[in-house]
Amino acid sequence: LMSLGLFNVIVAMFVENVVTAAKAKSMQARKERLRSTQHFARKMSKLLTLICEIYDSQPETAHDFDPHGDGSWLERKDWMEITPELFQIVRDDPRAQKLFDDLDIAD
Repeated sequence: LMSLGLFNVIVAMFVENVVTAAKAKSMQARKERLRSTQHFARKMSKLLTLICEIYDSQPETAHDFDPHGDGSWLERKDWMEITPELFQIVRDDPRAQKLFDDLDIAD
């Protein structure tokens, strides 16, 4: 019975070490991914495009556009306003939540 108890303690310590190492490895992989300029730029571009899409879907902003432009988020930076209400709508969107998670942005 004493041997079984000792064995359980050893197994528990081993499992705890494995779980801790897996979490550390996962965090390191996430940090490396975020350091990648291309990864960051790609995710931010998707996020900004999504913000524009959500902005365009709002009835009160449907008329806001530059008739001479291409409508890209890069062009919109000069005139598009992200209000707290719009930002909340973006935060609630599952696609934005996934992008925030990919960018390691806390909710």
